[in-house]
Amino acid sequence: MLGGAICAIASLGVAAMVARGALSGTGLALIGILQIAAIGCTLGARSAMAHHLAALAELVESDPATGCLNRRGFARALDEALATAAARQSDVALLSLDLDHFKQINDRYGHNVGDLVLSEVAAELAETVGAEGVVARLGGEEFSVLLPGADAEMAGVVAERMMERLRNGCCDSLAPGSVVSMSVGIAAERVSSQRDGAALRARADEALYMAKRGGRNRVLLWAPGVRSMATPHAAMAVIASEPRWPRARA
Repeated sequence: MLGGAICAIASLGVAAMVARGALSGTGLALIGILQIAAIGCTLGARSAMAHHLAALAELVESDPATGCLNRRGFARALDEALATAAARQSDVALLSLDLDHFKQINDRYGHNVGDLVLSEVAAELAETVGAEGVVARLGGEEFSVLLPGADAEMAGVVAERMMERLRNGCCDSLAPGSVVSMSVGIAAERVSSQRDGAALRARADEALYMAKRGGRNRVLLWAPGVRSMATPHAAMAVIASEPRWPRARA
């Protein structure tokens, strides 16, 4: 705004002086330089504002305890992934995760340690999926992982690797030998419309519900015909194998 004001004042001054014939060629050149500098200030202010707005958007979409996306940020990432997948008719996998018996950690160690555990788990999840996936904390001890381009087999491999990292003791905040486990529900489909997102989320949640109902500390894949009230064995257990992540198509 300051740059624009300077530019406007300079322009009015130039007009007045030219009208009176009181401005030499050198004076015009100096005024021109002043106007250019003012425009530069305006553009710089706009660039700084855009930077601040981007930083604010990132802050709004981030979970302060873990640094990963929050529910709002994950909703945006999912919408973008579904739009791309629908245009390419490609696969998308969604994992719903819940840490098992997390309340016991808070009760025994306190909420400060509980927050550290959440942060450590989030870091393990992010390292497992790498740049190919998106990790979000939806609230409490509930996480979600988005894997664009991954089919059910690939999603199962990623989930089992996450489980293995936790079993190996990733949480330094807890007493030696303490292990954090989690239950995982997977839904993976070929996306034909961006509206498929609601069904994908519901199916991942159903599979997670059955994993918890079946004893926790396990990965279950949603299968056609399975509903929330189904018995645990109606879902498909995931068998780990070597990943074959599809290359992104142009």
